Amino acid sequence: MVPRSSRRAALAIFICSVLVSGPAMADPAASSEDEAEAQFREGSAAFDAGRTDEACDAFARSLKLYPKLSTLLNLALCQEAQGKTASAWRGFVEAGAWANDISQRERRDFANQHALKLERSLSRVEIRLPEGAAALVIDGEPVPADRLLWPVFLDPGAHAIEATAPGHVPYVASVTVPPSFNEAIVVTIPPLRPEAAPAPQPIAPAPPSSRLSARRVAGFAVGAIGILAVGLGGYLAGDALSKTTDLGTPCAGGCDPSAARASEIGSVMAFGVGIVGVGLGAWLVAGSRADPPRTSPVVVATRIGSQGGEVLLQGAW
Repeated sequence: MVPRSSRRAALAIFICSVLVSGPAMADPAASSEDEAEAQFREGSAAFDAGRTDEACDAFARSLKLYPKLSTLLNLALCQEAQGKTASAWRGFVEAGAWANDISQRERRDFANQHALKLERSLSRVEIRLPEGAAALVIDGEPVPADRLLWPVFLDPGAHAIEATAPGHVPYVASVTVPPSFNEAIVVTIPPLRPEAAPAPQPIAPAPPSSRLSARRVAGFAVGAIGILAVGLGGYLAGDALSKTTDLGTPCAGGCDPSAARASEIGSVMAFGVGIVGVGLGAWLVAGSRADPPRTSPVVVATRIGSQGGEVLLQGAW
């Protein structure tokens, strides 16, 4: 048995600890309850003044802060006055299930009577989903998967219905629920369209290769050499003609035709090389826009003999 003096000391220590730690251990639920009570009083005053929408908003905030049976019943009554029959019916059904204690019998009977009266005027909406639809959203609120096959009760007015599925375009429909309708309102959702595949990114053209650029430069260079060779051939041809003409005049010590022959041979070779150069340069420039197939190299060879000169062009095209 604990001595009386020890019990008194323990009690004094407990009281001191409560007094010291009381402000630091303030229950946040107490402040929520106070705020909920203030919202409830605000809603009651607005409801008595006929400001139904303002009262319903206050009751909803109070119920969210601190759920109480009395608040739920007042919110359901307020929604009934708004004409939101489905919301009020759900509130009364929930309140009737909440008031399961024998001391809450009057509230339970009150809630059940109102729920039964509203049930006769509920508008039933049957939503037929297509195969593959994974989710249903009504007025921004997801519908649980276990309720997709059952009709839903909606308040009178316009409602947005959205059906979604992965990889498909969502389908959004609007349905207007009348204040009272005995038969079910059927909303049929068509098959959802697959999402369009993303457009392929355009492929940037490849920059021209250095091989093509070098080929074009080589074509101009070979063409320029060919033009110079043609000019040289013309000069040598004129020189050969001049020397041949001189052979017809009397020479004091005899005339030597070898100089005229050399100019003639040089002229033929220069003309041949020039023509080949111009043609080869033009071919290289014209083919520089496409990657040409591999060919054997072009070989230009000259040969000088006792009977004259010749130019050989060997290759594959």
